[in-house]
Amino acid sequence: MIKPIFSEQTLKFAKMGKFTFKVPMHMTKFGIKSQIAALFGVVVDKVATINYKATSSKNSRGKVVLIPAYKKAIVSLKGDGHIDLWGPKEKAKEKKAESSKKVAKKEVKPAKEQKAKK
Repeated sequence: MIKPIFSEQTLKFAKMGKFTFKVPMHMTKFGIKSQIAALFGVVVDKVATINYKATSSKNSRGKVVLIPAYKKAIVSLKGDGHIDLWGPKEKAKEKKAESSKKVAKKEVKPAKEQKAKK
């Protein structure tokens, strides 16, 4: 199962046409390339992989927790290829426009006139 990884660094890579995914340990570069091409309908140029070992750490209660091993794949696309992980950009622009219209302008109410004390 291929899952995208979202972080500050991967978002910078996405602007350059490189997309980062968490993939199963047994997948090869050729397998990753064919899966990405089939899932998103893009032409893949390069695939770089990084293997992470299993580690252990303590949670907030002091219990030792095992973080499983995984493989990360950085996929470079040919030309101006783009993978749309968040949905069409047009929908995002429409939602932004709608939300700006919904913001109601606050009406300024005049201060009540104080009655002069006699």
